[in-house]
Amino acid sequence: MQRIAGAEGAMRRRVIKLESTGVSLECYLTEDAGEHVRSAVIVLAGGAYVLRAAAESGIVAKRFRSLGYQAFVLRYSTYPGGTPYPGQAAELMEALCYLKAHATELGVDADRIYALGFSAGAHVAVTLAERAGDEEIRGMAGIATDADDAELLPAGLVLCYPLLAVHPLKTQSELLSISNKALFGTETPTEEECDSVDLVQGVKAGMPRTFIWQSAQDAMCDPRDTLRFASNLLDAGTPCELHLFEEGAHGMSLADEESVEEGASMADVHVATWVMLADQWMRGVKD
Repeated sequence: MQRIAGAEGAMRRRVIKLESTGVSLECYLTEDAGEHVRSAVIVLAGGAYVLRAAAESGIVAKRFRSLGYQAFVLRYSTYPGGTPYPGQAAELMEALCYLKAHATELGVDADRIYALGFSAGAHVAVTLAERAGDEEIRGMAGIATDADDAELLPAGLVLCYPLLAVHPLKTQSELLSISNKALFGTETPTEEECDSVDLVQGVKAGMPRTFIWQSAQDAMCDPRDTLRFASNLLDAGTPCELHLFEEGAHGMSLADEESVEEGASMADVHVATWVMLADQWMRGVKD
């Protein structure tokens, strides 16, 4: 356990190993846990299901802790060696249930836990939102099949340049080929296989309200998929806030110089406002 003093109060760091899935949850907690309950964010870094980007992990958790949240980073499985997809959604489900069960100890408001995902991490979060009733996912998470779907979902989703659909490769890319291996077991999935992980088509009623941001210049995840996804959310009656920035790139993380030093693609003062916007959105979410 590590304690670091700061303007917001001392930060307490610890790592929790989840029992059923075996993955770890990094905790970035404010020391008054137990005296005050705070909203929480579970950060899911991107990395094409092959890695978890450093620029989208601890640095993001620390930023949101500084804004008053109890923050957590889920070290979900990656390829090779980790649990195949959709096991990552089970890992998020177990993490969410753990936080709810230990909310008092961790100083967390059990009704205000948000999943904050980047790229592939956003794909994990949306997979859970769409498939919370899936017996396979519940089984991997050690959750009873008769549990209420609502208890297995976060209060909301914050999706940062999300991966929402996989399209057959038109040009060769080593990273995307490996990502396809992680998702499908092959570098060249068929159109039918791509459709099986298409979260744009999987939107349904009852999903958590959602905040999304992306750059219109994103060359990795098609912004048109995001627009279609948001449209489907609205059709399903799910509240949605969408910010499509004119300029930017994939992998911007916090979009500031600090995150660039950790490996983010670029900084942009306008795009960096997403943190403030997401914070305001989460604080305004009502039960």
